[in-house]
Amino acid sequence: MDDPLGTLMPDLNGYQLAPVTVHQLLTHTAGVPLRANLKNLYGADPDQIRHGVLREPLHRPPGQAVEYPVIWTGGPPCVPFVQPCTAPALANDGGQV
Repeated sequence: MDDPLGTLMPDLNGYQLAPVTVHQLLTHTAGVPLRANLKNLYGADPDQIRHGVLREPLHRPPGQAVEYPVIWTGGPPCVPFVQPCTAPALANDGGQV
């Protein structure tokens, strides 16, 4: 949970999200800009959402503040990043958390 995303997903290196941890994403302290309508911004395809979120500059340094969007449309921005990190662990654990 405390490893940088760039360590878990090397293709993120070079993006501002690379040093952000899974813990910061899940606790809304990653500094990701508040985007309430991801579907309108990036489409419905998870790969398009991921690419769009990667291009966004961070709103503030990771770990600095807790920020929640008012409404999620199209899924929270952390989903395309957390799923690849957690899916193998859940598959190996029979889906139990």
